[in-house]
Amino acid sequence: MATSNPILNILQTMVQKKASDLHFRTGKHPIMRINGELVTSTFPLVSKAGMEKIAKYFSQSEKKFNKFVEEKELDIAFEEKGIARFRINLFFEKGNIGCVIRHVPINIPSFKELSLPPVIKDIASNERGLVLVTGTTGSGKSTTLAAMVDYINHHFKKHIVTIEDPIEFLHEDALSVITQREVGIDTKDFHNSLKYALRQDPDVILVGEMRDEETVGAAISAAETGHLVFGTLHTINSLQTINRIIDFFPPAHQEQIRIQLAFTLKAVISMRLLPRIDIESRVPALEIMIVNENIKELMQDKHKIPEIADAMKNGQQYGMQTFDQHLIKLFQKHIISEDTAKQNANSPADLALAIKGYSVQGGAEGSASSNPNKEISQEFGDDTESDFTD
Repeated sequence: MATSNPILNILQTMVQKKASDLHFRTGKHPIMRINGELVTSTFPLVSKAGMEKIAKYFSQSEKKFNKFVEEKELDIAFEEKGIARFRINLFFEKGNIGCVIRHVPINIPSFKELSLPPVIKDIASNERGLVLVTGTTGSGKSTTLAAMVDYINHHFKKHIVTIEDPIEFLHEDALSVITQREVGIDTKDFHNSLKYALRQDPDVILVGEMRDEETVGAAISAAETGHLVFGTLHTINSLQTINRIIDFFPPAHQEQIRIQLAFTLKAVISMRLLPRIDIESRVPALEIMIVNENIKELMQDKHKIPEIADAMKNGQQYGMQTFDQHLIKLFQKHIISEDTAKQNANSPADLALAIKGYSVQGGAEGSASSNPNKEISQEFGDDTESDFTD
Protein backbone atom coordinates (compact mmCIF):
# COMPACT_ATOMS: atom_id res chain seq x y z
CA MET A 1 0.00 0.00 0.00
CA ALA A 2 1.40 3.39 -1.01
CA THR A 3 2.18 5.94 1.70
CA SER A 4 2.95 9.66 1.72
CA ASN A 5 6.59 8.81 2.40
CA PRO A 6 8.38 8.31 -0.97
CA ILE A 7 11.35 6.53 0.65
CA LEU A 8 9.01 4.08 2.36
CA ASN A 9 7.18 3.50 -0.93
CA ILE A 10 10.33 2.54 -2.79
CA LEU A 11 11.46 0.23 0.04
CA GLN A 12 8.08 -1.51 -0.11
CA THR A 13 8.44 -1.88 -3.88
CA MET A 14 11.94 -3.25 -3.44
CA VAL A 15 10.69 -5.97 -1.10
CA GLN A 16 7.65 -6.77 -3.28
CA LYS A 17 9.84 -7.19 -6.35
CA LYS A 18 12.30 -9.32 -4.36
CA ALA A 19 15.17 -7.02 -5.25
CA SER A 20 18.40 -7.76 -3.42
CA ASP A 21 19.78 -4.23 -3.80
CA LEU A 22 18.60 -0.69 -4.44
CA HIS A 23 20.84 2.06 -5.85
CA PHE A 24 20.24 5.80 -5.35
CA ARG A 25 22.39 8.28 -7.26
CA THR A 26 22.01 12.02 -7.67
CA GLY A 27 20.24 12.92 -10.91
CA LYS A 28 19.35 9.30 -11.72
CA HIS A 29 16.31 7.04 -11.44
CA PRO A 30 16.59 4.50 -8.60
CA ILE A 31 17.93 1.15 -9.83
CA MET A 32 17.09 -2.27 -8.39
CA ARG A 33 19.00 -5.53 -8.68
CA ILE A 34 16.43 -8.26 -9.34
CA ASN A 35 17.62 -11.86 -9.79
CA GLY A 36 21.12 -10.55 -10.29
CA GLU A 37 20.19 -8.04 -13.03
CA LEU A 38 20.17 -4.24 -12.66
CA VAL A 39 16.75 -2.80 -13.56
CA THR A 40 16.02 0.94 -13.76
CA SER A 41 12.82 1.77 -11.87
CA THR A 42 10.02 4.12 -12.88
CA PHE A 43 10.47 6.19 -9.72
CA PRO A 44 11.37 9.86 -10.36
CA LEU A 45 14.91 11.14 -10.77
CA VAL A 46 16.58 11.78 -7.41
CA SER A 47 17.66 15.40 -6.96
CA LYS A 48 20.64 16.58 -4.93
CA ALA A 49 18.29 17.74 -2.18
CA GLY A 50 16.47 14.41 -2.40
CA MET A 51 19.71 12.48 -1.87
CA GLU A 52 20.45 14.53 1.23
CA LYS A 53 16.98 13.69 2.59
CA ILE A 54 17.59 10.00 1.88
CA ALA A 55 20.95 10.13 3.67
CA LYS A 56 19.44 11.88 6.69
CA TYR A 57 16.52 9.44 6.77
CA PHE A 58 18.79 6.40 6.93
CA SER A 59 21.35 8.02 9.22
CA GLN A 60 18.55 8.21 11.82
CA SER A 61 20.32 10.99 13.74
CA GLU A 62 22.09 14.27 13.06
CA LYS A 63 25.19 12.87 14.76
CA LYS A 64 25.42 9.94 12.34
CA PHE A 65 24.70 12.16 9.35
CA ASN A 66 27.46 14.56 10.37
CA LYS A 67 29.82 11.61 10.81
CA PHE A 68 28.95 10.50 7.28
CA VAL A 69 29.61 13.96 5.86
CA GLU A 70 32.95 14.08 7.68
CA GLU A 71 34.16 10.56 6.82
CA LYS A 72 32.46 10.32 3.40
CA GLU A 73 31.40 6.71 4.12
CA LEU A 74 28.82 5.10 6.42
CA ASP A 75 27.48 1.58 6.91
CA ILE A 76 24.16 1.32 8.76
CA ALA A 77 21.80 -1.46 9.76
CA PHE A 78 18.27 -0.15 9.33
CA GLU A 79 14.85 -1.66 10.04
CA GLU A 80 11.58 -0.37 8.63
CA LYS A 81 8.90 -1.85 10.89
CA GLY A 82 6.56 -4.18 9.07
CA ILE A 83 8.66 -4.20 5.89
CA ALA A 84 12.17 -5.60 6.36
CA ARG A 85 15.69 -4.92 7.57
CA PHE A 86 18.24 -3.29 5.33
CA ARG A 87 21.97 -2.79 5.19
CA ILE A 88 22.67 0.77 4.06
CA ASN A 89 25.92 2.09 2.58
CA LEU A 90 26.16 5.85 2.14
CA PHE A 91 29.02 7.32 0.10
CA PHE A 92 30.05 10.25 -2.07
CA GLU A 93 30.69 10.09 -5.80
CA LYS A 94 31.75 13.09 -7.90
CA GLY A 95 30.97 15.27 -4.88
CA ASN A 96 27.37 14.00 -4.62
CA ILE A 97 25.76 11.63 -2.12
CA GLY A 98 25.10 8.07 -3.24
CA CYS A 99 23.39 5.18 -1.48
CA VAL A 100 23.16 1.41 -1.95
CA ILE A 101 20.62 -0.57 0.08
CA ARG A 102 20.78 -4.33 0.63
CA HIS A 103 17.54 -6.10 1.60
CA VAL A 104 17.94 -8.31 4.67
CA PRO A 105 14.87 -10.52 5.28
CA ILE A 106 13.46 -10.32 8.80
CA ASN A 107 12.93 -14.08 8.93
CA ILE A 108 16.11 -16.14 8.78
CA PRO A 109 15.75 -18.70 5.96
CA SER A 110 16.39 -22.39 6.55
CA PHE A 111 19.02 -24.54 4.83
CA LYS A 112 16.28 -26.02 2.65
CA GLU A 113 14.98 -22.59 1.61
CA LEU A 114 18.53 -21.63 0.66
CA SER A 115 19.13 -24.83 -1.34
CA LEU A 116 22.02 -25.79 0.94
CA PRO A 117 23.04 -29.47 1.08
CA PRO A 118 22.68 -31.61 4.24
CA VAL A 119 26.44 -31.53 4.89
CA ILE A 120 26.05 -27.88 5.99
CA LYS A 121 24.25 -29.18 9.10
CA ASP A 122 27.26 -31.35 9.89
CA ILE A 123 29.61 -28.39 9.42
CA ALA A 124 27.48 -26.22 11.73
CA SER A 125 27.46 -29.01 14.32
CA ASN A 126 31.25 -29.03 14.83
CA GLU A 127 32.27 -28.61 18.45
CA ARG A 128 35.38 -26.59 17.62
CA GLY A 129 37.54 -25.37 14.78
CA LEU A 130 37.42 -22.75 12.01
CA VAL A 131 34.70 -22.66 9.33
CA LEU A 132 34.99 -20.18 6.47
CA VAL A 133 32.26 -19.06 4.08
CA THR A 134 33.72 -17.31 1.06
CA GLY A 135 32.66 -15.60 -2.14
CA THR A 136 32.34 -12.25 -3.81
CA THR A 137 30.02 -9.50 -2.55
CA GLY A 138 26.41 -10.61 -2.98
CA SER A 139 27.17 -14.32 -3.21
CA GLY A 140 25.12 -15.33 -0.15
CA LYS A 141 27.76 -15.45 2.59
CA SER A 142 25.89 -13.47 5.26
CA THR A 143 22.61 -15.30 4.70
CA THR A 144 24.32 -18.70 4.85
CA LEU A 145 26.10 -17.81 8.08
CA ALA A 146 22.83 -16.52 9.56
CA ALA A 147 21.18 -19.85 8.70
CA MET A 148 24.05 -21.76 10.33
CA VAL A 149 23.83 -19.67 13.50
CA ASP A 150 20.05 -20.15 13.52
CA TYR A 151 20.51 -23.93 13.17
CA ILE A 152 22.88 -24.00 16.16
CA ASN A 153 20.51 -21.76 18.11
CA HIS A 154 17.63 -24.21 17.67
CA HIS A 155 19.56 -27.47 18.12
CA PHE A 156 22.28 -26.86 20.74
CA LYS A 157 22.72 -25.14 24.08
CA LYS A 158 25.58 -22.80 23.25
CA HIS A 159 26.67 -19.23 23.87
CA ILE A 160 27.05 -17.65 20.44
CA VAL A 161 28.89 -14.33 20.08
CA THR A 162 28.65 -12.54 16.74
CA ILE A 163 30.83 -9.60 15.69
CA GLU A 164 29.29 -7.81 12.70
CA ASP A 165 29.64 -4.60 10.71
CA PRO A 166 26.76 -3.85 10.73
CA ILE A 167 24.38 -6.33 12.39
CA GLU A 168 22.06 -7.63 9.67
CA PHE A 169 19.96 -10.60 10.79
CA LEU A 170 18.57 -10.36 14.33
CA HIS A 171 18.67 -13.60 16.34
CA GLU A 172 16.42 -14.36 19.30
CA ASP A 173 17.57 -16.83 21.97
CA ALA A 174 16.16 -20.33 21.48
CA LEU A 175 18.18 -23.19 22.97
CA SER A 176 21.28 -21.03 22.71
CA VAL A 177 22.15 -17.64 24.15
CA ILE A 178 23.17 -15.15 21.44
CA THR A 179 25.21 -11.98 21.94
CA GLN A 180 25.35 -9.75 18.84
CA ARG A 181 27.95 -6.97 18.78
CA GLU A 182 28.21 -4.28 16.13
CA VAL A 183 31.55 -2.75 15.18
CA GLY A 184 31.51 1.00 15.78
CA ILE A 185 28.64 0.81 18.29
CA ASP A 186 29.32 -2.08 20.67
CA THR A 187 33.02 -2.56 19.97
CA LYS A 188 35.91 -0.71 18.38
CA ASP A 189 36.92 -3.24 15.72
CA PHE A 190 36.87 -6.94 14.80
CA HIS A 191 40.27 -7.68 16.30
CA ASN A 192 39.62 -6.19 19.75
CA SER A 193 36.13 -7.64 19.94
CA LEU A 194 37.41 -11.10 19.03
CA LYS A 195 40.13 -10.87 21.67
CA TYR A 196 37.68 -9.91 24.41
CA ALA A 197 35.02 -12.36 23.20
CA LEU A 198 37.21 -15.17 24.55
CA ARG A 199 36.53 -13.80 28.06
CA GLN A 200 32.76 -13.89 27.53
CA ASP A 201 32.38 -17.67 27.88
CA PRO A 202 31.61 -18.31 24.18
CA ASP A 203 31.11 -21.67 22.53
CA VAL A 204 30.63 -20.23 19.04
CA ILE A 205 32.08 -17.00 17.62
CA LEU A 206 31.07 -15.45 14.31
CA VAL A 207 33.47 -12.90 12.81
CA GLY A 208 31.65 -10.91 10.13
CA GLU A 209 34.76 -10.36 8.06
CA MET A 210 38.40 -11.44 8.45
CA ARG A 211 40.17 -8.37 7.08
CA ASP A 212 43.71 -8.39 8.45
CA GLU A 213 46.51 -10.38 10.07
CA GLU A 214 45.39 -9.55 13.63
CA THR A 215 41.80 -10.71 13.10
CA VAL A 216 42.82 -13.87 11.22
CA GLY A 217 45.42 -14.72 13.87
CA ALA A 218 42.92 -14.19 16.69
CA ALA A 219 40.33 -16.37 14.89
CA ILE A 220 42.81 -19.22 14.47
CA SER A 221 43.85 -18.91 18.12
CA ALA A 222 40.21 -19.01 19.24
CA ALA A 223 39.64 -22.15 17.15
CA GLU A 224 42.76 -23.73 18.65
CA THR A 225 41.49 -23.15 22.19
CA GLY A 226 38.30 -25.15 21.67
CA HIS A 227 35.83 -22.70 20.14
CA LEU A 228 33.85 -23.01 16.92
CA VAL A 229 34.68 -19.92 14.85
CA PHE A 230 32.85 -18.82 11.71
CA GLY A 231 34.32 -16.21 9.39
CA THR A 232 34.06 -14.83 5.87
CA LEU A 233 36.61 -13.96 3.20
CA HIS A 234 36.22 -12.41 -0.24
CA THR A 235 37.86 -15.37 -1.98
CA ILE A 236 36.42 -17.44 -4.82
CA ASN A 237 37.43 -20.98 -3.85
CA SER A 238 39.12 -23.13 -1.21
CA LEU A 239 42.62 -22.98 -2.68
CA GLN A 240 42.55 -19.19 -2.87
CA THR A 241 41.17 -19.06 0.68
CA ILE A 242 44.03 -21.12 2.11
CA ASN A 243 46.62 -19.04 0.27
CA ARG A 244 44.95 -15.74 1.25
CA ILE A 245 45.00 -16.62 4.94
CA ILE A 246 48.67 -17.59 4.81
CA ASP A 247 49.52 -14.44 2.82
CA PHE A 248 48.09 -12.27 5.60
CA PHE A 249 51.25 -13.10 7.57
CA PRO A 250 54.91 -12.19 6.99
CA PRO A 251 57.05 -14.89 5.32
CA ALA A 252 58.82 -15.80 8.56
CA HIS A 253 55.49 -16.82 10.15
CA GLN A 254 53.80 -18.47 7.20
CA GLU A 255 55.02 -22.01 7.81
CA GLN A 256 53.73 -21.96 11.38
CA ILE A 257 50.37 -20.49 10.28
CA ARG A 258 50.09 -23.19 7.59
CA ILE A 259 50.42 -25.90 10.25
CA GLN A 260 48.00 -24.15 12.64
CA LEU A 261 45.47 -23.72 9.84
CA ALA A 262 45.72 -27.38 8.83
CA PHE A 263 44.83 -28.46 12.37
CA THR A 264 42.08 -25.89 13.04
CA LEU A 265 40.27 -25.49 9.70
CA LYS A 266 37.16 -27.69 9.51
CA ALA A 267 35.56 -26.58 6.24
CA VAL A 268 35.50 -23.96 3.51
CA ILE A 269 32.19 -23.22 1.75
CA SER A 270 32.69 -21.11 -1.39
CA MET A 271 29.62 -19.63 -3.04
CA ARG A 272 28.40 -18.16 -6.31
CA LEU A 273 24.79 -17.12 -6.97
CA LEU A 274 23.53 -18.08 -10.42
CA PRO A 275 20.34 -17.24 -12.34
CA ARG A 276 17.78 -20.04 -12.50
CA ILE A 277 15.84 -21.05 -15.59
CA ASP A 278 13.00 -22.89 -13.82
CA ILE A 279 11.77 -19.97 -11.69
CA GLU A 280 12.60 -16.27 -11.30
CA SER A 281 15.23 -16.59 -8.62
CA ARG A 282 18.86 -17.50 -8.09
CA VAL A 283 20.51 -20.64 -6.80
CA PRO A 284 23.87 -21.06 -5.07
CA ALA A 285 26.63 -23.04 -6.74
CA LEU A 286 28.82 -24.37 -3.96
CA GLU A 287 32.34 -25.66 -3.60
CA ILE A 288 32.64 -27.51 -0.31
CA MET A 289 35.93 -28.57 1.23
CA ILE A 290 35.83 -30.70 4.37
CA VAL A 291 39.23 -30.96 6.06
CA ASN A 292 39.78 -34.69 6.46
CA GLU A 293 43.16 -36.31 7.17
CA ASN A 294 44.13 -36.28 3.49
CA ILE A 295 43.45 -32.56 3.03
CA LYS A 296 45.08 -31.77 6.37
CA GLU A 297 48.25 -33.44 5.11
CA LEU A 298 48.12 -31.63 1.76
CA MET A 299 47.64 -28.25 3.47
CA GLN A 300 50.87 -28.63 5.43
CA ASP A 301 52.99 -28.80 2.28
CA LYS A 302 52.73 -25.64 0.16
CA HIS A 303 53.76 -27.61 -2.91
CA LYS A 304 50.77 -29.96 -2.50
CA ILE A 305 48.08 -27.27 -2.13
CA PRO A 306 47.00 -27.66 -5.80
CA GLU A 307 46.27 -31.36 -5.14
CA ILE A 308 43.40 -30.34 -2.86
CA ALA A 309 41.19 -29.76 -5.92
CA ASP A 310 41.38 -33.46 -6.85
CA ALA A 311 40.90 -34.46 -3.20
CA MET A 312 37.61 -32.50 -3.15
CA LYS A 313 36.53 -34.05 -6.45
CA ASN A 314 37.06 -37.52 -5.01
CA GLY A 315 35.70 -36.73 -1.55
CA GLN A 316 31.96 -36.97 -2.14
CA GLN A 317 31.61 -39.51 0.67
CA TYR A 318 32.67 -36.74 3.07
CA GLY A 319 30.20 -34.24 1.61
CA MET A 320 32.76 -32.48 -0.57
CA GLN A 321 32.17 -31.18 -4.07
CA THR A 322 33.86 -28.91 -6.58
CA PHE A 323 32.11 -26.04 -8.32
CA ASP A 324 32.12 -27.98 -11.58
CA GLN A 325 30.49 -31.04 -9.99
CA HIS A 326 27.71 -28.88 -8.58
CA LEU A 327 27.27 -26.98 -11.86
CA ILE A 328 26.77 -30.28 -13.69
CA LYS A 329 24.18 -31.34 -11.14
CA LEU A 330 22.30 -28.02 -11.41
CA PHE A 331 22.32 -28.26 -15.21
CA GLN A 332 21.10 -31.86 -15.20
CA LYS A 333 18.20 -30.90 -12.95
CA HIS A 334 17.21 -28.07 -15.34
CA ILE A 335 17.89 -25.41 -12.69
CA ILE A 336 20.57 -23.51 -14.62
CA SER A 337 21.29 -23.21 -18.34
CA GLU A 338 24.20 -24.85 -20.13
CA ASP A 339 25.68 -21.39 -20.84
CA THR A 340 25.52 -20.44 -17.15
CA ALA A 341 27.23 -23.70 -16.21
CA LYS A 342 30.04 -23.16 -18.71
CA GLN A 343 30.52 -19.49 -17.81
CA ASN A 344 31.01 -20.33 -14.14
CA ALA A 345 33.06 -23.49 -14.47
CA ASN A 346 36.62 -23.71 -13.18
CA SER A 347 37.35 -25.92 -16.20
CA PRO A 348 34.87 -25.04 -18.98
CA ALA A 349 36.34 -27.62 -21.38
CA ASP A 350 35.99 -30.50 -18.90
CA LEU A 351 32.50 -29.37 -17.94
CA ALA A 352 31.46 -29.20 -21.61
CA LEU A 353 32.64 -32.79 -22.10
CA ALA A 354 30.70 -33.92 -19.01
CA ILE A 355 27.55 -32.19 -20.27
CA LYS A 356 28.02 -33.70 -23.72
CA GLY A 357 28.41 -37.16 -22.21
CA TYR A 358 25.27 -36.68 -20.16
CA SER A 359 23.29 -35.59 -23.23
CA VAL A 360 24.53 -38.54 -25.28
CA GLN A 361 23.44 -40.93 -22.53
CA GLY A 362 19.90 -39.61 -22.56
CA GLY A 363 19.94 -36.37 -20.57
CA ALA A 364 16.82 -35.59 -18.65
CA GLU A 365 14.89 -38.15 -20.64
CA GLY A 366 17.26 -40.99 -19.79
CA SER A 367 17.04 -43.30 -16.81
CA ALA A 368 18.70 -42.59 -13.47
CA SER A 369 21.43 -45.08 -14.34
CA SER A 370 22.42 -42.97 -17.36
CA ASN A 371 23.28 -40.02 -15.12
CA PRO A 372 27.08 -39.92 -14.69
CA ASN A 373 26.67 -37.80 -11.56
CA LYS A 374 23.87 -39.75 -9.92
CA GLU A 375 25.94 -39.98 -6.75
CA ILE A 376 26.15 -36.21 -6.53
CA SER A 377 22.37 -35.85 -6.76
CA GLN A 378 21.82 -38.50 -4.11
CA GLU A 379 24.41 -36.98 -1.81
CA PHE A 380 23.19 -33.41 -1.93
CA GLY A 381 19.44 -33.80 -2.39
CA ASP A 382 17.06 -31.54 -4.25
CA ASP A 383 17.56 -27.84 -4.74
CA THR A 384 14.68 -25.62 -3.75
CA GLU A 385 13.94 -21.96 -4.15
CA SER A 386 16.72 -19.73 -2.91
CA ASP A 387 16.35 -16.63 -0.77
CA PHE A 388 19.79 -15.02 -0.55
CA THR A 389 20.97 -11.52 0.29
CA ASP A 390 24.71 -11.87 0.86
